[in-house]
Amino acid sequence: MKYYLDTTIKSLFENNVISVRTYNCLSYQKFRTINDILKSTEDLSDLMKIRNFGRKSYSEILPVLRQVQQEPFSVADNDDSITPKDKQLFNCLDQAYEKAFNNDSSLSADIREKYGSGKELHAVILKKGKLIFQLDPNLNKDENIAMRRLYLSFIREFISNLETESLLDNSVYPFYKALETELGLIVTDFTLYEGAHYFMSPDLHDYIEARYQVMSEKELSVRGRNFLRKYLPSF
Repeated sequence: MKYYLDTTIKSLFENNVISVRTYNCLSYQKFRTINDILKSTEDLSDLMKIRNFGRKSYSEILPVLRQVQQEPFSVADNDDSITPKDKQLFNCLDQAYEKAFNNDSSLSADIREKYGSGKELHAVILKKGKLIFQLDPNLNKDENIAMRRLYLSFIREFISNLETESLLDNSVYPFYKALETELGLIVTDFTLYEGAHYFMSPDLHDYIEARYQVMSEKELSVRGRNFLRKYLPSF
């Protein structure tokens, strides 16, 4: 049986790939598809932290997850097992990679150094989903936004290439379409925590911190001030 990102946990159970215990554990975590599992775990061994999910359950689901993670991106381009459609998919990834990152910007160079090919970046996107937009503390706000736009450019180019080649009858296309919509809405969005701790100048940070302390002392009850000192020492 071949597995895909949109293969459901229920179908794995119905085909005796996983036991009822494994199925119940994954379902309790609200995992509906294999993609849900891969997007929610930084390391596959984290699944062992799920209640009642022991080594037997882990050994059942691990080969499935490994197959989805690796195929067809772990095989050489001249491997006999690669189908013509696989080769088309590879070409779409390579073209998107070259178009999105073939420029002289330092950010593009960083991406090319981190991910040596479209296939490598694609494998990471499949696993991380929208976490590909995770803030890089080594970049300022404008650079983080520019980096996100580069990733989004790759995603859109890949989608366009898939449509041009009529490669729409697979799990990759709907995954990328949904991801494009989701990421397109948050290109310039950062949490209040990220804004305060990474993008605020030291002087402004110190000023707001001082005002926070003054206001907390003046306007809160004794119980409220004690709570702040213990649990929220700074803004």
